Amino acid sequence: MLLLKGSLSTLDFKSFNKNKLFNYLTILLAFSIPLSKGSHAILFSALAIIWIIEGDWQKKWKMIRSEPLFKVILVFYTYLVLSLLWSNNWHLGITHLLKYYFLLLLPMFYTSINRYFFPYIISAFLAAMAISETLSYLIMFNVIHFKQSWSSADPSPFMHHTIYSIFLVLAIFILAIRLFRETKTLFQKAIFIFFITTMMANLFLNVGRTGQLSFALALIIFLLIQFRLSILKTLIIIIPVLTTVFFLAFNFSTIFKNRTIETYRSIDHLITHRTAMSDSTGLRFMMWHTAYEIIREEPFFGVGIGDDIDALHKVLTTKKIQYQADIGNISDFHNSYIQITLYGGIVGLFLWLITIAVMFRQLDDNRDIKTIGSIMLALLTLYMFIGNFPVSYLTILFTLIIGITLKRPNKQMAL
Repeated sequence: MLLLKGSLSTLDFKSFNKNKLFNYLTILLAFSIPLSKGSHAILFSALAIIWIIEGDWQKKWKMIRSEPLFKVILVFYTYLVLSLLWSNNWHLGITHLLKYYFLLLLPMFYTSINRYFFPYIISAFLAAMAISETLSYLIMFNVIHFKQSWSSADPSPFMHHTIYSIFLVLAIFILAIRLFRETKTLFQKAIFIFFITTMMANLFLNVGRTGQLSFALALIIFLLIQFRLSILKTLIIIIPVLTTVFFLAFNFSTIFKNRTIETYRSIDHLITHRTAMSDSTGLRFMMWHTAYEIIREEPFFGVGIGDDIDALHKVLTTKKIQYQADIGNISDFHNSYIQITLYGGIVGLFLWLITIAVMFRQLDDNRDIKTIGSIMLALLTLYMFIGNFPVSYLTILFTLIIGITLKRPNKQMAL
């Protein structure tokens, strides 16, 4: 069993080579992602250069060719490229295509990550999240005011609160894996329980609602894979646990309570008055309702990548004039499934869902690694309902986690 633990002090820097450099930089990338939104571009570029210099193309090509996921990704991306043929905005279409660059990074991590370094990559991510969470609480309680954008009302130090909540959820369950699957001293257990508890509290003290739903989904995945429980047993455990957690959050977290009431009122107003309020929930309904009108006209192949905003303005000036003041200036539809359907129709959406399904199937068989990869992928599928995935900062974390949790050929599995 591969234990998810490690200390950088045990790494051997003496026998240095290009592959080790690649893995060391990946550890640095894992540490930088929660703390710096700008560093990943430099590190990705450095990793790409080292990957090219590293060579060994025969082995890399054999690994890539034998992985079904990359074949499916190629089909999906090729279809998006072909959708330019029925788009009237090639310039914007090519810009959108470039945003899917992360799909090209998955083979890079897949072929060059050494499993020996996996625990250190995870440890680096957790260390950065511990720092980030500490800063979050210091901001929350008005102890520090380092940046003008930091506010106790929205204490997410380095990224949007929605993305930060997903980072927190992943960190919580990685810590839980280590807590349950590794032998630890009483002091070590106390430290792990402390950070799990404070990160859970942060989810409900922070702005937003995605984090709470993400926690519920991740908990289900965690119980199903990590403890191999049946769906029935999972539900028996999860229903009272989540009921208790959400009850406490509603009664003791003002932010969580206000956001929950806001969502309820928005949905109630929509059902009762048949009109959407100009809050976050109402604006999403306007965007999705408008997208539905566009998709109805081009259901199978979409309007072509890059032509979605032009199609939006056309509908707003002909069919949904009442929405123009609220959503006339949007740049995306805040729903990745809708966005892909607009680009490529039902065909494009089907190809993307197949890609997600193959990702799940191709995750590593090791229970700990599979749990981490499955939670990351589940959080992605949830986020895609309310965000534009390719341009989201979540893309960076997703690329790293999926890139290192895909199953390798047997000879690649040894530590």
